[in-house]
Amino acid sequence: MIVAPNRTINFDYISRVKTGHNKTIFLIVAIGAMLRLIFILFVGKYYFGRENIFYDHDTGTWALAIQNLFDYGKYTVDVNRDMGYFMRMPGYSFFMIPFWFLAGKDWWAAFPLIGWFQTLLDVVNIWFVYKLACRIFQGKSGTALVLAALYACYPFIIVWNPMTYSELIAISLMLYSLWFISKKPGAKQMLFSGILMGLSVLFRPQIALLIPVTMLGIWGLSFKWTEIKNLMLPFAMFILGIGITYGLWPARNYINHGKLIFSQNLTGIDQWHEDMMEFRQFIYSVKAEWEPQFSQIISNKPVTYPAPGLLNAKDSLDLLHAMEMSKQCAIGFSRWTGYWKAPVYAPGDCSAEVAGIYRRLRLKQAEDNPWNYYVKIPLQNLHKAIFKFSLTDTSSTTRKIASLLFILRTTLILCGIAGLVSMIRQSVNPVMSRICLLYFMLLYFYLCFGTGDQCRNIEIRYFLPADILLLIPAAFFIEGFLKKRNSGNSNNTAGVQ
Repeated sequence: MIVAPNRTINFDYISRVKTGHNKTIFLIVAIGAMLRLIFILFVGKYYFGRENIFYDHDTGTWALAIQNLFDYGKYTVDVNRDMGYFMRMPGYSFFMIPFWFLAGKDWWAAFPLIGWFQTLLDVVNIWFVYKLACRIFQGKSGTALVLAALYACYPFIIVWNPMTYSELIAISLMLYSLWFISKKPGAKQMLFSGILMGLSVLFRPQIALLIPVTMLGIWGLSFKWTEIKNLMLPFAMFILGIGITYGLWPARNYINHGKLIFSQNLTGIDQWHEDMMEFRQFIYSVKAEWEPQFSQIISNKPVTYPAPGLLNAKDSLDLLHAMEMSKQCAIGFSRWTGYWKAPVYAPGDCSAEVAGIYRRLRLKQAEDNPWNYYVKIPLQNLHKAIFKFSLTDTSSTTRKIASLLFILRTTLILCGIAGLVSMIRQSVNPVMSRICLLYFMLLYFYLCFGTGDQCRNIEIRYFLPADILLLIPAAFFIEGFLKKRNSGNSNNTAGVQ
């Protein structure tokens, strides 16, 4: 024991605490691994409603794009369509290559390998978020343990572990990139962060919003010349790192194909032909979801009128005409599972006419009903994004039970917001506080209020990167709440004695 003025440091006690925390984190990792194993072996097939939990609709496009690169020298989902070159960002497709070769170029054997690898990586992530939180909260391992426990048990990361989708890898790279800026980042740290963040964007394009957020978070809107001067080199290295990885994608699109595409273009496959894309954009201009109209069209059933009071008589007739044509002769609609007759092919299709009507009606909505288009519908999207309490399909008992997990998600979002308020008020790692807050606000605003091709389509997995970052302040809030409760219980006990 060493005695200093007004302070006593008991190294034996510190050692015991550290050993206890080490045991706890290993237990948390073990519990997280067990939950993931149980989901894959016993629960997944009921949750997804199928035996093969490693494959879903989008999986095939990533696989096809990289296979076409090997077979034809073209990274595209369709060698016969110009837009096929931009259908999928390349990160995940290239990630799949070693597993494909390991499986003897048999995709159906490769998908389970990818799913198990992703699950193993996510188990490692439990430990990593613990270490990340130790850096963020300057050694406060209590908060770090809470964060690790939240991540280990977070259901909306667990369900994407086995699925051959890009969510898990993108989030992992995002977390790794934040490691380098979690404590006073210099030029070298910013370079490494930029490289990893750029890679993450190549897997999931919505992480691109984290790039300006990170710079704003570090800058803190300080207009002192000395601080701005000190940030010039780190920011330059950050942009360089992003350019080394993500920058190759728009560069390839422009150099090879003459199109400056920064993200992806879903019209690269017939399923998202122009008629289908314009239909979805129109529907999202008058209501917050595309059902039941979409299912009614592809099954050739009477279509429920989607826009009461929003269209005049002529526009209403045009809409009904477009919906009837969508049933009969539109390429995009005819490529969806459940379409009521044989697929439609060009020539002889009416896709361009259908798309033109939907496009005109959508633009007219923005002009004639701006409050509904720019405010009311987006607010409904935002409410659904934060307070969604059930899955779309609750046909099975497992999915009904799984719907209850959305209550947990909403609770953690609210805890995260409360934690952000506490971190900002207490000046706890201001950089990470700002990054978590700004990214949450920007991603949710973009997806709920935006008017782009991939906006207003409220799928919870699209919000997953922001939700994962919100677990950081949520852990801070929960740990503080538990401390106060324990302190209160201790005081009550002392009073009784």
